[in-house]
Amino acid sequence: MVYNVTDIKYEMACILYNIGALHTELGAMDARNTPDGMKISCTHFQCAAWAFQYLRDTYPQPRESDLSPTLLTFLYNVSLAQAQECILEKSMTDNRKPTIIEKVAMKCKIPKSNNNLWA
Repeated sequence: MVYNVTDIKYEMACILYNIGALHTELGAMDARNTPDGMKISCTHFQCAAWAFQYLRDTYPQPRESDLSPTLLTFLYNVSLAQAQECILEKSMTDNRKPTIIEKVAMKCKIPKSNNNLWA
């Protein structure tokens, strides 16, 4: 289903995209040198992931569009990986056991099936 510029659903899709973009920007801008800063960054990245996933699932766009499902899946996965990286940084600053840090670090990677954005 394709939405044109006069369609309210297209406007909603654009707003959701902007919400996701804003949260990724806010997550990147937060100072992650304090535990509270890491929590806030993590929350922003999780909110961004939600916006991209909700947009992909609720307002599907054709593959050729700026809001293609492939791109939205990629943005969703990157946002989740950034949130997980915040958790990893917190684990390292809290001096957790190396086995726990290793498990958290393994969650930071983007699934290989979603790495090939332009294929």
